Order: sequence, then structure tokens, then C-alpha cells
Amino acid sequence: GVATNYLKALQPGEKAQIAIKKSHHSFHLPGENSRPVIMICAGTGIAPFRGFVEERAVKIGAGQKLAPAVLFVGCKNKDQDRLYAEQFDKWEKIGAVEMFYAFSQEPESSVGCKYIQGRIATEKGRIFDLFAQNAKVFVCGSSALGTGVKEVMIRIFTAKFRQEGIQKKEEEMEEWFNGLKVQERWSSDVFG
Repeated sequence: GVATNYLKALQPGEKAQIAIKKSHHSFHLPGENSRPVIMICAGTGIAPFRGFVEERAVKIGAGQKLAPAVLFVGCKNKDQDRLYAEQFDKWEKIGAVEMFYAFSQEPESSVGCKYIQGRIATEKGRIFDLFAQNAKVFVCGSSALGTGVKEVMIRIFTAKFRQEGIQKKEEEMEEWFNGLKVQERWSSDVFG
């Protein structure tokens, strides 16, 4: 990413100025166990979600009942780029998360989806189900990912509303999306 390339270009003896910022107060798992969670990331954007899912696994281990959580992950290759694959596989088996991958260089391994936006569209039924249960959505990755996820969510929900006989204009859908942020149902940490 941006930081990796910057650090790689530094010469021995050069100094790097680094600032660490706290995540936004809304970028934390919901306090109530009954609220579903939708997490969407690509590349190193998986980092906060590893912590989220680990926390859910600990709660399950303590006997707590949790609402569903899904994690959409975009990466290049199935065998080389599934960060923390063993942990996520273990956590998926105990019900802490349901995983959906999009492999850009192996779409045949991710139900034909090359990018995360395609995987979201393919799994829209699951998204609609969780939204109906007041799910909170988290997005982490590049700003391009954030824009692409917003666009696909607006597109699939516009179609859903249309199926229900509700016609919404582009401006109304933008307002709907902004309302998700105001209600803290949508939280993103995007960079680059």
C-alpha cells in the first residue's frame, strides 16, 4: 500500500515521521450481542476485523449467544493471500463469522467474483437479511474500495426498493446512504 511503498523507498539513516490516529468512536463492535455485523475489507484492511472476530470467538467460548457476522474479504490468490486463514477458518467453524472471499486473480475460487463489489452483489440476499435485523456495516481498506462498496450497496438496495414497488431517485438513495452513517449503521476506515 501507500505506507509500504513509502517505507520501502527510505534509505538507511533517513527518518520517517509517523502519526498514529485513533479509530473513529463508531468503528467498534456493537455493544449488544443481538446486533448483526457486516464487515468488508481488502488487503490489510482485514486487520481490525481480525480483532472483531477474535472478540466474537471469545464471547462464544464464554457461552454468549451472538447475532450473525459476515466478513467480505478481497485479495488476489486463494492460497497466498488469505491473511490469518487458519484463524478465520477456525472462527468460522465455531460460528463467530461467515466468510465471503473475492479473489481477483482466481475468480473461479470465489463464485466467479473478481472483486469484493461483485461478491457483495452475489450475496445480496444475505446482506438484505442482515440489514433487516439492524446490522452495522464496517468497511476498511483503500478509498477506492470504500467508494466501490458504497456504489454497489446503493445499486443493490435501489433494485430491492424497486422490487418492493418503491421508486427512489439517485438523490434519495444518496440521502438513504448518508442516513446510515448518521445512525451509525455504517462506519468506514479508508485510506490512500
